[in-house]
Amino acid sequence: MQIGKILYEMRTAQNISAIDLVNGICAPSSYSEDETGKNIPDFFTVNGILE
Repeated sequence: MQIGKILYEMRTAQNISAIDLVNGICAPSSYSEDETGKNIPDFFTVNGILE
């Protein structure tokens, strides 16, 4: 399973919008590309989201 799919499933399971999730971590448009597999999120983005 791709990291973007895992992030998407974790976020939607908790009913959190992408904008709320990444507030102060990265741009929502960048995160959207991470979730859809267009980009691979960097360590700092993933770490910030998981905290």
